[in-house]
Amino acid sequence: MLCRNLLVLFVVSALLVIGCRDRRLPEGDARGGDLAAGRRIFERKCARCHSPRGDGKTVVAGRFPYANLIDGVWRSDGSAEAIEKQIRRGHDPMPSFQGKLTDEEIRQTVVYVLELTGGKSGTMLPLHIFEPRYRAMVADALAGERTIGMAMIKPGWESAGPTPDIHPIGGAGRIVEAEELPDGRYNIVLQGEFRYRVVSESPPAPYRVAEVEEIATIPFADAGEALKISTEATLLFRAIAASMEAPPLPDEILDPERLASELAVRLRYDPSELQVLLETDWVAARFEALLSRMRDWSGRIEFLSPFRRKEDDPSRN
Repeated sequence: MLCRNLLVLFVVSALLVIGCRDRRLPEGDARGGDLAAGRRIFERKCARCHSPRGDGKTVVAGRFPYANLIDGVWRSDGSAEAIEKQIRRGHDPMPSFQGKLTDEEIRQTVVYVLELTGGKSGTMLPLHIFEPRYRAMVADALAGERTIGMAMIKPGWESAGPTPDIHPIGGAGRIVEAEELPDGRYNIVLQGEFRYRVVSESPPAPYRVAEVEEIATIPFADAGEALKISTEATLLFRAIAASMEAPPLPDEILDPERLASELAVRLRYDPSELQVLLETDWVAARFEALLSRMRDWSGRIEFLSPFRRKEDDPSRN
């Protein structure tokens, strides 16, 4: 519920994303043929260490800490690009498969690993679409790649006309659920997929259309640091969530980038602060900001706790 209310407060513009450059493998590439081929390659080349199910329960798994692919703990960030890089380069004790697998076989293996592990899912944003231009945009997106970009409008938008200036860096998501209402409005759920930079815009007709390029996020230097900081942030949020009346985090295991996004939408940032976080390339730097804010909240809660009325306190009767 808080996510929905915060979204209403955002001053944003929506764009239909076209011609995205350097994107990770889209979900549409995970076709049955690719999955079947990727599974055969995985079973032949990877299952000895990672097990056919990817849970790392094999005799040799104890030799390295990343045998389990489904526990949410990655050597890198778990994206398609990072998985491909690990397959090509290898790491101790994993051998390099560059030259041992074709480019097509590597791509198919990546598709299967993402399917096996649940991929890299993003923050879910429920949206109610009622403006005619955005209804048209959603209809066109549903008929195409289902990708929509959200961009923060720059200050002074009130007097800027129908197409105010936007920040060039935004976040794009894929429509994963859509309900068209009888009067033409939509209820949709947008799943965050990638950050982008606007390359060019087309004249709005009737909505804004942009060509964008994906901005890579820089992961933690190593998995141990990622796990330590992610755990600290999760525990600190749980300690303050009730006092903030913030909704709980999703139950599933979250990769660091997703966790940072989920925390950000719960910590009552104003739109300009969220834009700064969005433009921060280093995941570690995002967590520095998030942890600082949560520690500040924790200090306020602790300071005010003696002044709060305690339920069922007979001395107050």
